[in-house]
Amino acid sequence: FLDNAVRPPLPGQATIDRGLAIIAQRATEAHQRGGEVLFISNRHLLTFGYIPGVPLFPDYERVFLMEMAMANDAAYLGRLRQDLENNRFSLIISEPLYVRIKDETAEFGEENNIWIKQVVRLIRCYYNEDANDDDEKFMMRELQIQFLVPDSKPNPARCPKE
Repeated sequence: FLDNAVRPPLPGQATIDRGLAIIAQRATEAHQRGGEVLFISNRHLLTFGYIPGVPLFPDYERVFLMEMAMANDAAYLGRLRQDLENNRFSLIISEPLYVRIKDETAEFGEENNIWIKQVVRLIRCYYNEDANDDDEKFMMRELQIQFLVPDSKPNPARCPKE
């Protein structure tokens, strides 16, 4: 069944190499400044040594976050909220976190909406997307990577209701 799936073309090797260098540089600099770096996705870059010297923070991996959101695990989500509110992470690296509510009849609509309400809005309440320039932002979008840094003034309108 995967043969019929429409897949976007992979970026060129030069884009992939440049993107990996940017991720490594950003993560290394954040870690060297004494901050924790959270990889919500793309943890394989740490596991397989593409980004040496940056420790893997074991909590808050994308699949586990989704499981806890679906289970409405108040204790786990409360710890996440506390860590984000306290700006525990000087850098979060993730796939792009979009806030697009879907109709519940859409494929995986309910799951999407729970993810947005329980996780994405919480992260976006305390963290903002960050790119050094428009070129970097475009390239990271092409690679489906987003850098998030603490927001100096959280926006309550973006925050989920407790």
